[in-house]
Amino acid sequence: MNEDYSRQEKPILDDYQKEEYENQIQYSMEYHLPIKFQLINKGFPKELQGHCVYINSINK
Repeated sequence: MNEDYSRQEKPILDDYQKEEYENQIQYSMEYHLPIKFQLINKGFPKELQGHCVYINSINK
Protein backbone atom coordinates (compact mmCIF):
# COMPACT_ATOMS: atom_id res chain seq x y z
CA MET A 1 0.00 0.00 0.00
CA ASN A 2 1.26 3.44 -0.85
CA GLU A 3 1.92 5.48 2.33
CA ASP A 4 1.25 8.80 0.59
CA TYR A 5 -2.32 7.69 -0.10
CA SER A 6 -3.24 7.70 3.60
CA ARG A 7 -1.51 11.03 4.40
CA GLN A 8 -3.64 14.00 5.40
CA GLU A 9 -2.86 17.68 5.45
CA LYS A 10 -2.92 19.38 8.83
CA PRO A 11 -6.16 21.37 9.05
CA ILE A 12 -5.95 25.14 9.44
CA LEU A 13 -8.20 26.31 12.26
CA ASP A 14 -9.62 29.79 12.59
CA ASP A 15 -9.88 31.57 15.94
CA TYR A 16 -13.50 30.50 16.46
CA GLN A 17 -12.66 26.81 15.96
CA LYS A 18 -9.71 27.04 18.35
CA GLU A 19 -11.89 28.68 21.00
CA GLU A 20 -14.57 26.00 20.55
CA TYR A 21 -12.01 23.21 21.03
CA GLU A 22 -10.61 24.93 24.11
CA ASN A 23 -14.12 25.22 25.58
CA GLN A 24 -14.81 21.53 24.96
CA ILE A 25 -11.52 20.53 26.60
CA GLN A 26 -12.23 22.78 29.59
CA TYR A 27 -15.72 21.29 29.93
CA SER A 28 -14.38 17.73 29.86
CA MET A 29 -11.78 18.62 32.51
CA GLU A 30 -14.33 20.30 34.77
CA TYR A 31 -16.78 17.36 34.71
CA HIS A 32 -14.15 14.57 34.44
CA LEU A 33 -15.49 13.41 31.08
CA PRO A 34 -13.49 11.37 28.56
CA ILE A 35 -12.28 13.20 25.49
CA LYS A 36 -11.07 12.02 22.09
CA PHE A 37 -8.43 13.84 20.01
CA GLN A 38 -7.34 13.25 16.45
CA LEU A 39 -3.79 14.45 15.87
CA ILE A 40 -2.01 14.74 12.53
CA ASN A 41 1.62 13.67 12.92
CA LYS A 42 3.74 14.00 9.76
CA GLY A 43 0.58 13.67 7.69
CA PHE A 44 -0.76 10.57 9.41
CA PRO A 45 -3.80 10.74 11.72
CA LYS A 46 -3.53 9.34 15.23
CA GLU A 47 -6.42 9.12 17.65
CA LEU A 48 -5.97 9.61 21.40
CA GLN A 49 -8.63 8.89 24.01
CA GLY A 50 -8.65 9.57 27.70
CA HIS A 51 -9.13 12.24 30.32
CA CYS A 52 -7.45 15.62 30.23
CA VAL A 53 -6.18 16.66 33.67
CA TYR A 54 -3.93 19.62 32.84
CA ILE A 55 -3.47 22.21 30.11
CA ASN A 56 -0.42 24.41 29.81
CA SER A 57 -2.23 27.65 29.08
CA ILE A 58 0.99 29.46 28.16
CA ASN A 59 2.01 27.05 25.37
CA LYS A 60 -1.52 25.71 24.71
